[in-house]
Amino acid sequence: MKKNRLLYLIFYFLQLAFQGNGQNKTIDSLKKLVNEAKSDTARTKALSNLSYELMCFGSYDEAMEYAVKEKDISEKTNNKNDVSDAYGLFGNIWFEKGNYSESLKNYFKSLEIGEAIGDKIKIADATENIGLVYYVQNKLNEALQKHLIALKIYSELEKKEGVANTYINIGNIYAIQKNYPEALKNFFAALETKKESSDKHAYLMLLSNIGTLYGEQKNNSKAMKYNLLALKKAEELNDKTIIADVYNGMGNMFFLEQKNDSAIKYFTKGLEIATEIGNIKYIKDNYNGLALTYAQQNKYKEALSSYKNFIVYRDSLFNEENTKKSVRVEMQYDFNKKETATKAKQEIKDALAKEEIQKQRILKISVTAGSVLLIAIMLLFFNRRKAKHNLQVNKLENKTLRSQLNPHFIFNALASIQKYMNEHPQQAQNYLAKFGKLMREVLENSEKEYISLEHEFAMLKKYMDLETLRVTNGFDYEFIIDKNTDEETIQVPPLIFQPIVENAIWHGVANSTIKGKITIRAVMENTLLKVEVENNNNQTVPISSGKKEELKKIKSFGLQIVKERLTLLSKEKNRKGKLMLFPIENGMKVIVEIPI
Repeated sequence: MKKNRLLYLIFYFLQLAFQGNGQNKTIDSLKKLVNEAKSDTARTKALSNLSYELMCFGSYDEAMEYAVKEKDISEKTNNKNDVSDAYGLFGNIWFEKGNYSESLKNYFKSLEIGEAIGDKIKIADATENIGLVYYVQNKLNEALQKHLIALKIYSELEKKEGVANTYINIGNIYAIQKNYPEALKNFFAALETKKESSDKHAYLMLLSNIGTLYGEQKNNSKAMKYNLLALKKAEELNDKTIIADVYNGMGNMFFLEQKNDSAIKYFTKGLEIATEIGNIKYIKDNYNGLALTYAQQNKYKEALSSYKNFIVYRDSLFNEENTKKSVRVEMQYDFNKKETATKAKQEIKDALAKEEIQKQRILKISVTAGSVLLIAIMLLFFNRRKAKHNLQVNKLENKTLRSQLNPHFIFNALASIQKYMNEHPQQAQNYLAKFGKLMREVLENSEKEYISLEHEFAMLKKYMDLETLRVTNGFDYEFIIDKNTDEETIQVPPLIFQPIVENAIWHGVANSTIKGKITIRAVMENTLLKVEVENNNNQTVPISSGKKEELKKIKSFGLQIVKERLTLLSKEKNRKGKLMLFPIENGMKVIVEIPI
């Protein structure tokens, strides 16, 4: 259930270890410096430091106010170095608030200015920050590419702080891939540097992440050691971002140990702090932890309430509009670079034309040919960008359908629980325990785009084990997997087959006067996974008569979502998937073809 949390290590926060009269003395001191500054250079430096400090303590709106002042003064004095810094500040603040499209927009602007003035540090810092945004958007390959670029620049310049930060961010990518030895190797390589650094926020976040990694490996003694160390120092500095992060990590650790009361305690504390500072990411993570812990306790009402809140905050971070904005920002940055390069080429051509009038005709022909070629390249570029954008929108629509299907499944299951408790109160406890395990798996897979076929079939078996208790005469089921079909490596969308099996039960074997049977066959045919779900009972339905009526009976909300998911998956894979229904003697057969 753990969410590998991002280290905000490129932001270089300045922190002190004590407070006075409810407000950090560093902030008071910096505000005084801003008011007493004798020059624009001194004032912009104080404004920049003040904005960082306020951001660290969660005062995002006030931090943005001072960052805007820094930008205005820097533009007035034409100090492009400080203008680049100001855009970096904007990106940091939007990043902390969870608005990744705005964050990316400002980081690209900072990078553009850094490239224009040839400042390698600005280029490395902006590139590293862009990699961080890609990380939280789960674009791990793009994130790793940006981090490697930044690492190369920092290493060439012998910037130890930058090198350490980049190693940490690379470690995060290994962590999310569950390559724990490599992740810890990178984290510990940076830890010694961070001990002596003024960037206390980064040092504390690093301690927290090391604790989290040990927790995921169930090395609870080391996990607790690093979490408590991070919490103690964060409380001394009143660093609420780290406090919220540590509480979430400790909640995860106790959840994995099935110490549910302790898990709920820390998730609730983390939620309170995250809500206080307005950090959407940690609000989302703590609601997710509460949902899974309540489900583990069989407190399904509380679990469902927390899960709904998790969906709301998750979608506020990764909604379709934010993704569209991010794509537009990347396209605009690439276009600006091409436009700048084109202008430079044109100036050179004009200069040559003045010196060599006799070559004007050749030059015109060259410019015309070059323009045609450039237009062709630009059209190809934008077509590819459009295809990539459509794919991203397609994935978001798919995620929306999954979000609709999960509550649909959960509400149906809760209705089943109520019916079962009314009709079979003595066996209800056993049924609830099995349902709790199934619900936990459904919630854990709620954010995954794909799971293994083996995992999907395992969830189906748990589901059918529950439903056979409710069907009057019960039913048998059988999975027939072709020997050339590798269940471990084949990836399918989660819960893709559950609505089909649900219909096979309640429109098929449940109507039988004897014990029915459901057979599920799976075979790979080229690039398509073909799965057949067949139910048999003793209620004969002639194939030649009543075909339309029989098909009408099996229409459901769940089946409609399966059809829509197949449509979107077909667009994404560029191969057509199908859902086909066939009445057969004594039952019904459904064939699903999924592009892999």
